[in-house]
Amino acid sequence: MTKLIDKSRALFGLEPVRDALDRLRGEVSGLSAKLEAARRRREDLLSQPVSKSELTTAAARWVDLEGEKYRQRLHSRLGGIAGRPLDVERISDHPLGRWALLGITDRNAHQADRLEAGALALLFGDELKERFAAEIGQLDFPVDAPALPERKKMAAKLDEEIETTESNLPEIVNAARASGVILRTST
Repeated sequence: MTKLIDKSRALFGLEPVRDALDRLRGEVSGLSAKLEAARRRREDLLSQPVSKSELTTAAARWVDLEGEKYRQRLHSRLGGIAGRPLDVERISDHPLGRWALLGITDRNAHQADRLEAGALALLFGDELKERFAAEIGQLDFPVDAPALPERKKMAAKLDEEIETTESNLPEIVNAARASGVILRTST
């Protein structure tokens, strides 16, 4: 039976066809594997934790932002109190009097925690930044990942690779289908 198959291949010249189909299948398989690998690399890249220095910088930015937001609220509150001399005398009599200078009033008492955080950030910003840096420094981090700006560039390159491969793969499969050859992809 094997001899008959071999003779048929030789007689009808099917060896080059089979070789071409094998190459085509290999190309599709290789592109599918390349696409999956690029997707995994992108996912791994974007799921790595930030570095200690980036986390420290983010914490310092938060302290600065909260302090500045609170500064604006405080200036507005102090300006309002300064314009009403009787309010200055009543600050200590007000139920929220101890908080009045911090900008906490009856209308925003539900935000007291946020306002207190802003007050702390404004009044003790440098100390908070140092403490955050010290606490972050004590954390057990895995090997530092690339910096976020570098990661974004790497992810953009992977996105291009993924997009190119995603567009090439159907072209090959559709061209084969137009020739009567059905190819399967794993994507």
